[in-house]
Amino acid sequence: MVASAPTPSGTESAESRSAEARNRIAIPSVAAAPPTDGDDAVLLLGDSLAVGIAPYVDAGLGERPLTVDAAEGRGSATSLSLLEAYASGSAPIWVVSLGTNDNVEEFEPLARSIMDLAGPDRCVVWFDVWRVDTDEAINTSLNDIAAENPNLHLIPWHDTSLLHQEWFSGADVHPSSAGYAVRGQMAVDAIQDYCG
Repeated sequence: MVASAPTPSGTESAESRSAEARNRIAIPSVAAAPPTDGDDAVLLLGDSLAVGIAPYVDAGLGERPLTVDAAEGRGSATSLSLLEAYASGSAPIWVVSLGTNDNVEEFEPLARSIMDLAGPDRCVVWFDVWRVDTDEAINTSLNDIAAENPNLHLIPWHDTSLLHQEWFSGADVHPSSAGYAVRGQMAVDAIQDYCG
């Protein structure tokens, strides 16, 4: 069930994992898996790619409450400013889809600030970026931040997209409906795998 406002909830400490294990996730099929079996609330934060996966994530979460704070064209600076007001009381699990609309030079400090707001006990799963010419720098920053934050788990959207060019038209970062379905399932699987 999608909510429009954050849902306060308790948090549990994230289990430390090696960088390799933390950032490895299986690429799912388009077929929907059973809903997750946890009950912690989830915040889906980000850009148009987050908007596109919201229905798939909601379906995959089953009865878990989902709040979506996402908009077309949104970058990390806007998300950071919106998060500051309610981060401490928001869901204990964050799914983040940011970086695609960001300036490469400004992304890393903004992403670090978002993780500072998340704190060490919130489980954060963050899609890496597939974007022509600038994804390498953004993804290097995300990898560096994940190596320093055991509660941050990266979802390999970049590699998945490279394997499925049929989802995209030209240089467009927005996938087909099949791509959105897989991206949504990747988020649900990451929540199940890393956040319980």
